Amino acid sequence: MNARPLTWRDYYQVIATLAYLGIGITILLRAHTLMPTFPWIVGGTFLAFSLYRLYFIWRYFRSWKMLRRDER
Repeated sequence: MNARPLTWRDYYQVIATLAYLGIGITILLRAHTLMPTFPWIVGGTFLAFSLYRLYFIWRYFRSWKMLRRDER
């Protein structure tokens, strides 16, 4: 496992992912009162994309944690 140190781009990706998560949830909550399907599609897409990216962030930190544990 090769867990490289985080760069400013990685921090940007984490912040953007959390923003997408918040935007997706907000759109879905506001779409609850609307009948058109477009807000549901957009909110669901933001939510799905942020969960997809969170999976990779989680995998990185899990591999980093395992690498740190192996160094001890």
